[in-house]
Amino acid sequence: MIYLLDTDHLSEFVKESVSGTRLKRKLQTLDEIHSAATSIVSFEEMMRGWLAEIHGTLNARSQVPLYHQLFRVFEAFDDWDVLKWTNESADVYVGLVRQRLRVKTMDLKNAAIAIQNDATLLSRNLKDFVRVPGLVVEVWLSCSIPSSHGV
Repeated sequence: MIYLLDTDHLSEFVKESVSGTRLKRKLQTLDEIHSAATSIVSFEEMMRGWLAEIHGTLNARSQVPLYHQLFRVFEAFDDWDVLKWTNESADVYVGLVRQRLRVKTMDLKNAAIAIQNDATLLSRNLKDFVRVPGLVVEVWLSCSIPSSHGV
């Protein structure tokens, strides 16, 4: 069983926020039949976010902490199993797009990777992800007992 961290869970983990620290402790308790991973799509989202922030900051000294955060993201991904965007993921994605689910592109890509890998997606975005048939999604950030929704 794979738990796939969506960008919102992964960013809290990287920031080492209070909820991210709780998430880290919970992930450390996984047994050998459960594993945690993230996706290349989440990597792309995080990189785009920090790159946009850096690009929008003209003062070189003001960019220093932003580059520091970007580097922390880079380092964090070195410690994770990262699920790839494959032909199979793309096929699942295309099938989901055809259903006109009204879910953002990057979220739908992460959902496709989760479905293709038979993974449970960890995300706060239940509002959108419950629309995705075949996706199991849980929230591990805001509560001590995971909320679970499968379609």
